[in-house]
Amino acid sequence: MRSIDLADLDIAVALHCRNDELTVADLVDRVDEALPTARIFVMDRGSSDETVRRAEGAGAEVIPVAGPDKSDAVARMFAEIDADVLVMLDGDARDDPREMAKLIERLIVGRRDMVIGTSMATDYSERAGRRIDDRVYRLALGEGFSNTRSGYRVFSRRFSRSFPALARGLAVETELNIHAHTLRLPVERIEVSRRARPPEIGTRRHATHGSMSVSSALGLLKDVRPLLLFTSLAAGSLALGGVLAATGVGGSGQAALSPSWIMALACLLFIVAGLILDAIAAGRLEAARARSLMVPRISACELEIDSPGDRLPEPVLSTADLPTADLPTNVTRLI
Repeated sequence: MRSIDLADLDIAVALHCRNDELTVADLVDRVDEALPTARIFVMDRGSSDETVRRAEGAGAEVIPVAGPDKSDAVARMFAEIDADVLVMLDGDARDDPREMAKLIERLIVGRRDMVIGTSMATDYSERAGRRIDDRVYRLALGEGFSNTRSGYRVFSRRFSRSFPALARGLAVETELNIHAHTLRLPVERIEVSRRARPPEIGTRRHATHGSMSVSSALGLLKDVRPLLLFTSLAAGSLALGGVLAATGVGGSGQAALSPSWIMALACLLFIVAGLILDAIAAGRLEAARARSLMVPRISACELEIDSPGDRLPEPVLSTADLPTADLPTNVTRLI
């Protein structure tokens, strides 16, 4: 029976916190109990309570983040932490750290670059926010995850070293998915347990967060699939120009600056801009994929522990087995 020895891995766990004084110390202890050899970091986004003091008291290393958004913390996380396996957890302690070993093992054995711990939505507003994100993701790339905003993720070194961290606001999880999709990095989802948010912490407006994520994701669409975006704008300009010409707005349409001609010119400019930006995006994608492939992958064979009955005997080599005839005189004398 073979298993993975996690002690041979350099594992780092990053807890994303902001004013999580009620949960951070207990969460650090639970992470240390689940993975005793892991390095634990707390990405603090300007907490105004006792989060930093309690995290340091529990034994975690606190990394200050110069911004309140989670995207700022994720960008700093990938810049500051270098590890074979990087685990990302939210500081509200809703996710179970005992699931980390299962996610990490699947990352190594399944040769994945990102494993997402998904869970069922706990209320209606959270489900509504997820549906909004899923539809935006399918619009942008043609396929979607059932939980694009899950903060429980495990990354390989290849993913960590190639992620650009360009998103702002709440769209960072969407950017993580888009990065894996565009670079064709293997991703897997695993169901994990998640408890309800404690009432003393408060609730989030998931539907509002979802709408904010849509606006940020549409901004990412310009960088990921610019031809689709600008072709859509060109089609809209052409349709508007046709409506203006049919209704006779702005004159007969024969003047040089009539609205219909302006819309037609805008349509042409949108198409040209889309083609240029699409070529640039393709070049960036090729360079990013080349950089990601330069990072070696951890082999599961290097971490396997065999049972004693499966181990091969160590080879024994004596001096009598050495071919001394072809060796130099001084080397033969030593033997």
